[in-house]
Amino acid sequence: MKNISRIFAMLLALAIITPLLSSCEKSPNVYLNAMVSKQNVPNGVKVYIKLVQENGEADDPTLYEGDAAFTSSIATVVIEDIVPKTYRLYSFIDMNKNAGLNDPMPDGGDFVTETDVVMTEDRVISMPESYWFPF
Repeated sequence: MKNISRIFAMLLALAIITPLLSSCEKSPNVYLNAMVSKQNVPNGVKVYIKLVQENGEADDPTLYEGDAAFTSSIATVVIEDIVPKTYRLYSFIDMNKNAGLNDPMPDGGDFVTETDVVMTEDRVISMPESYWFPF
């Protein structure tokens, strides 16, 4: 009887632990952590980043997006759950704080950049002062 109780307890523990272990499996998707720096950007100004298809244009459908507010001339944008492949990254700093909520786009006075980004693994990229150009 003691052995049956032990076996039952072990089976019960396995039934509880197995789903927990499978939920801890690493997602096949990756994340992008973009560290943006630009001098003289006031606190609270936002930077917007979007990923479109490889070789895509700025007005192509957005596949992934994120934004963050500047503090002390630095902002960090994190975009998660990205399917691994190459994308075109478009980004802008909304200096005049008038980007739309649904589909933010740059206008006069903003700073912009674009680059290709290979997302085959989790990435941390730096977007320093030299990346940004007036719109």
